Amino acid sequence: MATLNMMKQFSVAAVGSAIFVAGSLLMVQKQADAATIGVFGSTDGTSTVNGSGYVANQLANLGLFDAVKVLNGNENAATLARYDAILFYTNGGADLSYFGNKLADYVDAGGKLVVSTFAYQTSYFHNLGRLVTDGYLPFQNYQGNYYNVTLGRFNPNHPIMQGPLSIKSVGGYYHDKVDLTLDAELVASWSDGSPFIAVDRGSKVVGITLFPKNFSPIISGASGDYNNVFGNALYFAANQSNAPTVPEPSTIVGSAIVLGFGSFLKRKSFQKQAKNKSKVSSS
Repeated sequence: MATLNMMKQFSVAAVGSAIFVAGSLLMVQKQADAATIGVFGSTDGTSTVNGSGYVANQLANLGLFDAVKVLNGNENAATLARYDAILFYTNGGADLSYFGNKLADYVDAGGKLVVSTFAYQTSYFHNLGRLVTDGYLPFQNYQGNYYNVTLGRFNPNHPIMQGPLSIKSVGGYYHDKVDLTLDAELVASWSDGSPFIAVDRGSKVVGITLFPKNFSPIISGASGDYNNVFGNALYFAANQSNAPTVPEPSTIVGSAIVLGFGSFLKRKSFQKQAKNKSKVSSS
């Protein structure tokens, strides 16, 4: 009878622990998935018709994020810190070292950054400050652009290619032909073999060599699932260090049972020791 009661107590404790652990982990995952995204198109302007406002609306329509807001480049560190991830791209030459330095500071403080075309034309048009000089980006050696390419080889196991949105085909005309840096992890290539998506192993900055919008039906700046590429990249960036891996339900229950059983035996051992002490004292 004593053994049966012991097992009943253990079962209740284990189930309770399992529910608590599972609930806690799922709550953390849900909180981690919620994200506010910033979009800075710099020289592309903020128009909702043909500027960064248009890109922000495209991202918002994907339904992945709590909010997607346009940045104007005057934001201070405290304001940038409110964003879980920022998409940074350009459309024309400019000295962007001031904001590039602020974005580097943002990454240093734990912020997540996705950088896309035409930001990699630094040897021709841009000065991005510490983003380039301190090696935050996964691409280097801009070699030109403006020719049609499609999605080539890619790593199907990388989170960016796995989801949450499907990526089956992507085409691009406006892209940056570049080389990988030494610490870059290649995720996907274009049909010509040049890098398409990569992640810097040190800074965790995600690089995409594609302009994030379609110019016109005549010249397709981007086509196919290109919006999903940017959505998945920002989703990955925003969650890559904040969302712990959630074990399978069986693993959660199993771990909870082990923890519960260990606590149960430890409690019984203390009770037995206390009882023995009581007998010694009374004798």
